[in-house]
Amino acid sequence: MRPDATWRVVIVAGLAAAGTSAAQAQLVAGVADPKATNCALYDFATGEWTPLFGGFSVHGLAADDASRTLYISDGLQLRRWSFDNLDTGVPPAVVGAYSPTSRIYALAYDAEAAVLYGVRLTNEGIDRIDPATAALTRVMTYPNTEYDFTGLDWNPADGLLYATSDDMDPHGPGLFRIDLEAQTITKVAPYPVAVGVGGDVDGLAIGAVGAGPTRAYLVPDQPGEVGVLALPGGATLAPIANPWQVASSDGAACWSAGLAAGPARADLAVTIIDAPDPVVPPGGDVAYTVRVENLGPVAASGVTAQATVPAGTTFVSAGAPASHAAGVVSAALGAMAPGAVKTFAYTVRTAAAGSIVANASAAAASPPDPVASNSVASATTTVRQPVADLSVAVASTADCTVPAGGTLGYTATVTNAGPEAGTGVRLAWTLPEGATLLSTVPAATVAGGVATRTVGALAPGASASLAITVRTGTPGAYAAAAEATATVADPAPANNRVVRTVRTITPVPATAPARGRG
Repeated sequence: MRPDATWRVVIVAGLAAAGTSAAQAQLVAGVADPKATNCALYDFATGEWTPLFGGFSVHGLAADDASRTLYISDGLQLRRWSFDNLDTGVPPAVVGAYSPTSRIYALAYDAEAAVLYGVRLTNEGIDRIDPATAALTRVMTYPNTEYDFTGLDWNPADGLLYATSDDMDPHGPGLFRIDLEAQTITKVAPYPVAVGVGGDVDGLAIGAVGAGPTRAYLVPDQPGEVGVLALPGGATLAPIANPWQVASSDGAACWSAGLAAGPARADLAVTIIDAPDPVVPPGGDVAYTVRVENLGPVAASGVTAQATVPAGTTFVSAGAPASHAAGVVSAALGAMAPGAVKTFAYTVRTAAAGSIVANASAAAASPPDPVASNSVASATTTVRQPVADLSVAVASTADCTVPAGGTLGYTATVTNAGPEAGTGVRLAWTLPEGATLLSTVPAATVAGGVATRTVGALAPGASASLAITVRTGTPGAYAAAAEATATVADPAPANNRVVRTVRTITPVPATAPARGRG
């Protein structure tokens, strides 16, 4: 909205009493009403808006985190406010009137080039602003019949300016990307369909919360919601509530990662890794590695970490800087800068089959840890006896019929699907009743009508075979069975046995040739 209407804005009730020193805010928003506290910051941790200052119209906002400065345009003048003034009541100081005399209704700060930009209302275009004198230098002119840029911000992800335009024609309201070097303007996405956003956006902030994705926040000057778009594509995301209870004539927004970043915090993240898992057989060792990372944003001092020796195990050893006492392995990790990673390792010995759990945690003497949930971790390890999944296949896939006294051959193959080696593996053929064994390949032990090959150890993925040749007996139906056994447990014993039916029939005598007298 342009400043040709009269509106009033107030901060959400109760926020004036909130302590800004505890905020984690990056989104700053303001409105043109000079009679109220009209500039506030949003705390992404609590979802609350906290007032900053007021007493003059806010038409543009931009943040220089390097110099800890917030720039404000009141329309005709450039003002500046130090982050150090947070909670002090010190208002922004006037830098000076824009020269040449102009109305500036949006600001953006390019952190890479250290350049302050503004959108000029009259003779519409984008100007470079001298932050020390408020002098203007034109860098881009665009058709004011096509664009009405009221929000402006710089995107650190691609180094380009972005702007919001409320004009319906010819491009329609939405978010636009501005390339000053190429002198091009490209529409990114239309405004989200949200209360207070549909056709009137006066403030734009672009940034990422922590290590999250880059987003564009579209701030209206009236009650409702702040629209959120994902960048670079412009997909609509869930909105957030804005702080205005009544409408104003104009507004502004910017992104500032350094303003009201909250008290010094160090987010310690802990992981614990076990190897091997599973432990086979019981009595084997488990080696644990505990990893502690400082996710920041500030350094942590006096960091300590500890991990437990799981119940039912015995402590074996610990690597420096860790030591063991009374079932707990502790390590003094000292100071950790943001992004720093420190580790320690220890080993325990298992005793019985089952599950064992090791717990790890970390803490700093200072500063506080804002996320307690990732400061603890656990590792569950399975301890068990070895198992080998043996299966048997027979080359012949169907039952057969042969003449009594005929020969018959079968080949059985045992395969170990693991996960461990099979030990004491045997592959046996139970001969059809009444049959006579003629041969086996390889040689096998024969006893009680059963031919057995002693395979012994069979590695995971390995196979062994036993082929038999028999002479059938009297006519009838008889079973031939191949079966594999082992001294280790088999998790699926149903596939260890294959049975084939042998039907023997009375041979049909050959017809004698006819004889007669010649």
